[in-house]
Amino acid sequence: MTIAAWMFLMGAVLWWATFFVLPLAVQWEIPLATVDRLPIFGFCAGALLGLAMALSKPMRNSAGYVTGAIVLGGLVWLFVVGIVGLGLSVGGFENEAFERAMEPVNTVATWLACIVSAAAIAAGAYAVLYDKTGALLERFRPKPPKTR
Repeated sequence: MTIAAWMFLMGAVLWWATFFVLPLAVQWEIPLATVDRLPIFGFCAGALLGLAMALSKPMRNSAGYVTGAIVLGGLVWLFVVGIVGLGLSVGGFENEAFERAMEPVNTVATWLACIVSAAAIAAGAYAVLYDKTGALLERFRPKPPKTR
């Protein structure tokens, strides 16, 4: 039952996420027959991810960490856009002037969010690798001599 729940949950999440990729796929001129199959592929990939998460606690932890890093990046984007947008609206920008001023802010905020997400994922991967290599190297360190 738990395996099926994880598979369905992750399948639904990736199925939903593929709908955000569809306009990009059309823009890249991917054939429409392939674009129509992307949600099905997303559901199947999510079901496989859910199966891996149900069977492996480290996989579940990794997926949770990556999700947290993406949410952190989204919060950074929201904070930057919100603060700058508030500053511009208080500063007297209206309608088209506001929109023109916010276009580069949105681009910078998006890149900043991607950098923060990537840095958080890299920091997590480094922490896991450092912990694993420390445990591995502990086997090869010389033992102190026994005293009687």
